[in-house]
Amino acid sequence: MLLHQHLFGCTRTQALQRGQVLDISPVACQAFVEVPLAITPKLWRAIAPDDRFRLEDPRLLCLCFAMLLTILTHTSTREEFEPFCHTVWFEAVVLGRRVSLKLMTHPGDDRAPVMTLLTEEEAGLTEI
Repeated sequence: MLLHQHLFGCTRTQALQRGQVLDISPVACQAFVEVPLAITPKLWRAIAPDDRFRLEDPRLLCLCFAMLLTILTHTSTREEFEPFCHTVWFEAVVLGRRVSLKLMTHPGDDRAPVMTLLTEEEAGLTEI
């Protein structure tokens, strides 16, 4: 079972269509991240509680660079390797708002790598 089917009861494509995850891949490319990247609505609300989701929002680019720097500098607070899934926990400050994050790299619908970035407290992700 793929990660998105476990989490959302559907494929990643369906989760994106339903708004269960938000595609930020165009912004991630600006931060030199070439793997498709999505965030959860809960993460968006954690960094922008009063604003609607917009790809042009600078907080998304800040989030992508924080993720990239954590990976490049090996400064995560925790890391877990499972078959076909790599999870990294880290802290970030996004325009003055501190958030605890979890980045999961896992197979997408076509088995190619994808990434999902979510809040640390979003459950069930390491129980696959």
